[in-house]
Amino acid sequence: QLYQMILQQKSYYELIEENKRLKGLLNLKEKKKEVITIAKVTRTGSNKFLKTFWIDKGYDQGIKAGMPVITLNGLAGKIIFTSSNFSEVLSLTDPNFSVSVRVERTRVEGVVSGTGTNLCVLKYIPLEEDIVVGDILITSGTDGIFPEGIKVGVIRKVERKKGFFQNIEVIPYQSDSKIEDVAIIKSLIWNLYLN
Repeated sequence: QLYQMILQQKSYYELIEENKRLKGLLNLKEKKKEVITIAKVTRTGSNKFLKTFWIDKGYDQGIKAGMPVITLNGLAGKIIFTSSNFSEVLSLTDPNFSVSVRVERTRVEGVVSGTGTNLCVLKYIPLEEDIVVGDILITSGTDGIFPEGIKVGVIRKVERKKGFFQNIEVIPYQSDSKIEDVAIIKSLIWNLYLN
């Protein structure tokens, strides 16, 4: 009976946590008109060359390839394939993923790319630019895909070696292994096309 009660308590806790996440995403949808729909992650991708995951919504719900995918924590990836009721999302940490970003504190712009691990890198930051551990990165909106102001990650490590650019490691705000619910938003390209 005790075991049964513990299991029951755990399932209540799971329901409460899921409810909180979904409420947060619904609030996001009400505040931001660019949210197309909210979806659940159904499984991780099976392609060993890509870091992807699948969601339970597709083109029947208005999703198109290239649309950004976010969570309450920040940027999670972008849609790379859609069927009628499912879509595949390329994760922010995949080496094929890149997004234009801005350092919140200094307004310096660069590009965040995945590494295939749980970290990303910030590219094209000249040696003389002031970048420190703990700096916050947000989308800049200059790539024409991701709207401005979405949280991307935090600077973890900065190295200034010979060459033109700094070597900078980034911890994404949204961990790949902890994504359960997402919001799909209009890309800037689709916003221009639809308006």
